[in-house]
Amino acid sequence: MKDKSIFRGILEKFLYIGFTLQIGFGIAWIIKNIGYVQLFGESADNVAVSGTFVCSIYTGVLYPAFLLLIRAAGMAMGLPWYSIIYIFQLVIAFISVRIFLKAFGEKRYSGFFYTWASLVITTFPLILQNHLAILGNSFTMSFALLELAYVKHSWNAESLKGEGAGGRTFSFDMGRVCLFWLLASLMEWDYLFIGAVPVIILLVRAVIILYKKRPRGALFPVLISILFAVLIVGMYKLTESRQEKTLPSESIETALFDRTAWTAYISKRWTWREDLVSLVGEEMLEEARLHRENVKLVIEPEIEKKLGTKEAKAYYRQAFTEAMKTNGGEILHIASVDLAGYVIPPVITRLLFSKDTFISFNSRNYDIMKRNAPVLTKWYVDYSLFWFAIALMEGCILWVLRMFNAIRDKKKAAVIPLLIPVIFCVMLSVRNTFLGCGMYDYKLSGITTAMWLAIIVFSAGGNR
Repeated sequence: MKDKSIFRGILEKFLYIGFTLQIGFGIAWIIKNIGYVQLFGESADNVAVSGTFVCSIYTGVLYPAFLLLIRAAGMAMGLPWYSIIYIFQLVIAFISVRIFLKAFGEKRYSGFFYTWASLVITTFPLILQNHLAILGNSFTMSFALLELAYVKHSWNAESLKGEGAGGRTFSFDMGRVCLFWLLASLMEWDYLFIGAVPVIILLVRAVIILYKKRPRGALFPVLISILFAVLIVGMYKLTESRQEKTLPSESIETALFDRTAWTAYISKRWTWREDLVSLVGEEMLEEARLHRENVKLVIEPEIEKKLGTKEAKAYYRQAFTEAMKTNGGEILHIASVDLAGYVIPPVITRLLFSKDTFISFNSRNYDIMKRNAPVLTKWYVDYSLFWFAIALMEGCILWVLRMFNAIRDKKKAAVIPLLIPVIFCVMLSVRNTFLGCGMYDYKLSGITTAMWLAIIVFSAGGNR
């Protein structure tokens, strides 16, 4: 037993040293880039929307409003507004990660550990790039982590299971969870559905417990959840009349067409469907061939303009069925790589960086990231991705050792609260996979990356 403790201690110290070096790289990268604007096309769109406030499901509602306020404040104070935004995003990200870690780590770890672990997650390059960019991804990640954290806080809250528990008292806890569901959804529309899953799981548990104590009390958390859902939909409806009418409607059919059309019909001239040519024209198809993202930006708006939303969905279903018959193997191969990237981003991103044959957004992201500090960025990214692979193996070994100790001491863990973040990440990964063919973008995987890092750092130490 003594040898096992020594071995475990060495692994834990190794984890601390390795991640502390990553934190150092991350801080250096922040200092170098705090006054630099990463030139993403989406950033230019966000700035433009903040000036006109003509929002859509793609820009969200909240981030343009935030940009508008910060730009005005920066100009009034004579300060670079983008640096102010970066500081806001970094601070909120660090606080949200720390709250998330404390919610799931509870009292097993020290205050210093939570601060260190929060820095590990915040400074990981695939995550940090979002925090120092004019993108809504940073706030979306922060609000989603806070929602998951407060679901965990509320799972066994005194207001739910204590002596004085009741629907009115628990409504505050439920409202706090729903608040961050609202904020994440206003950053990105799809979180209305993905973020609803933790809310529904908690709500079902609360209703069952509260109904046994006082049937009428179970109504309060239900009403709170419905109110926030209405608020989310209502906020988007306020901007709906000003949305660009040529935007493709978000639906399952649209997602299936996004996933298959480029590979099956558009990337090669000889595969074009005659009905597709007649709908959008050869010139538009040639434009779509320039980049797979143009399926969404060019082809789908034209199809829906010609056919209408209902008929377009029927067309998408038919096109998807035929695409799977003719190119099913290639489609599934590319989709599986995209899905793997969203499920375990650091590992797949590192593999894709070593290959030039598979198309994704990673190269674009990395090129933008390194423009202001090429040498530092190369060392920072290469080290962090390499170290993640080593730390993941170490973390697995440490968790196996801790599992044996738990079995020996007959300790049990509440499984469902731990599974909620897993379910959330799986849903998010599937959703991201259907955004388009071969369009894996590690910027969208910050939450999943944070989960993996949390699992690893939780393996290092803690009360046994």
